[in-house]
Amino acid sequence: MGLIPVEFQKFVKGVRGMNKYEISRLEGTTQLRLDQGLVLSAKKDFDLYIFSDIHVGAMEFNKVLFQDAVAHAHCNPKARVILSGDLIEGIPRGHKISERGQYSTPDFQIAEFIRLIDPIKHKIDLIYKGNHNPESRGESIDSDFVIAQQLKVPYKTVPTVIQYKTAVGAVRVCGGHGKSGAVNPDTELFKLSKIFPNNQIYHLGHTHHLYAKHMGTITFNAEGNEDWIDSWFVRSGNFLNYAEYARYSFYPPQRSGFPLMQIRNGKVTNGLILTSSEFTK
Repeated sequence: MGLIPVEFQKFVKGVRGMNKYEISRLEGTTQLRLDQGLVLSAKKDFDLYIFSDIHVGAMEFNKVLFQDAVAHAHCNPKARVILSGDLIEGIPRGHKISERGQYSTPDFQIAEFIRLIDPIKHKIDLIYKGNHNPESRGESIDSDFVIAQQLKVPYKTVPTVIQYKTAVGAVRVCGGHGKSGAVNPDTELFKLSKIFPNNQIYHLGHTHHLYAKHMGTITFNAEGNEDWIDSWFVRSGNFLNYAEYARYSFYPPQRSGFPLMQIRNGKVTNGLILTSSEFTK
């Protein structure tokens, strides 16, 4: 068979090293392994709130909108919540983005976020790591991990799948924070759906786009008849006004708000987009 290439040996060693690092990091924490998803019990009717790109501490943080979103989930007995990253602005000292873009330092931002989210902390199923995180910018602290630990909520650094097991079947939700700034925000969702097929909801944040798009594919069953596989592509919005760095980089302004996915009788029936404090009235 020949010798194993040195590059491959280095790759395998690196993967083993990462797994060992993750295992040691997991001890005494709520963090999930790289290859571990979540299986959660749920009622057959529930509403899934996906909050992303909140950016507590940013000058443009829309605190009123976020407080209204938390109140909306708090008052809804059917609410389940996923936090999809960028919970704080998290600009460390010396970063290329000026510290003047935030009204407090990352430690105070962590404390403020925990205070704001407190009314619904018992409804949060998972927190994903974002890129507005001091650790992602050369610091030694992972702010999203600290928040997850304080709230005692499962935490994931990479995309994964949550299976909500109901009395009439499972609802599979695949998501993460996102990475690409491509013009077409569907591109990453298509990539995600190829790596993790057969899920009903695919969601990512990061780009600040806000939509819930009903998708699906056709397959053939054992009898040779067509079957429709339902799915939704979701970009989970933001809680920012038009930020200075976005203007500087010519990023187009995006709607502020979040998606609310309605599950009825164990199936995803609707994707609502809530964009204003008007939704509390």
